[in-house]
Amino acid sequence: MQLTFYLRATTPPARIPWAYPAMITAWLYGLIQHTPVDPMPHRAHSGVIRPFATTPLLFLDPFISTAWGIQPTSPWATILVKAMDASLLSVMAKQAVSRPLRFGAQSFLVESSFLSDPDWPTPWTTRLLSPIVVADRLSPTSSGSCSKVFMDPDHPRFLPLLKQNLAKKVRQFSGTPVAEDAFQITLPRRWRRKFWTLYGHPVIGWFSDDPMTIAGPSSIIAAAATFGLGVSNTHGFGALDTVDERSGDDAQDGGNAFWI
Repeated sequence: MQLTFYLRATTPPARIPWAYPAMITAWLYGLIQHTPVDPMPHRAHSGVIRPFATTPLLFLDPFISTAWGIQPTSPWATILVKAMDASLLSVMAKQAVSRPLRFGAQSFLVESSFLSDPDWPTPWTTRLLSPIVVADRLSPTSSGSCSKVFMDPDHPRFLPLLKQNLAKKVRQFSGTPVAEDAFQITLPRRWRRKFWTLYGHPVIGWFSDDPMTIAGPSSIIAAAATFGLGVSNTHGFGALDTVDERSGDDAQDGGNAFWI
């Protein structure tokens, strides 16, 4: 399921603080924390589903600076929330009408929202909205610590690890195991390397402007669309969008897009 919020700025455009991902998450969580709906109905693993089974905020060019700040270009903004729980999204839509979203001096009011249930085709042609991070852990050292090795798309374990991770997300959410040979992921050929420092630790991801395809059971495609590909999805990595679907840079009145 997908919930779309259209918001209008009630204050003059201003630079939004770099911490806006946490601010949006807090705002969304506030929409449901005083309702009878369990905010974590499917939280099988904090690294996959957090805090209410949604995919995380994505950092979209050209609106996002290297410091993850946003320079608004219009009074409109769009927030997309993707989740498996339709009742949860319905509660959020009702509560959001009376709760403005604030980024420091910048304030937004929800003008409208709508709930939709995308019909995922197979094969699904998709594109990346943020870089994919694929990592494998080395064996523990004598001190008990484990190091991460970030894979590049040419590495022979890149695709197997990607499929293993996606199958794990389906299993943790639905409880139904999916064999890794039951679906296929066709990756782009051209990639660009991206580097970040996250909480003091280096993160290496890969981004492509070219489309990719995912073919297999609807549960696989829905999980990829909802949770993203690869690891570190809660930090905005590995998110996908349908190729012919309206993207963030086509948002209402040319507004800024915040993808959750």
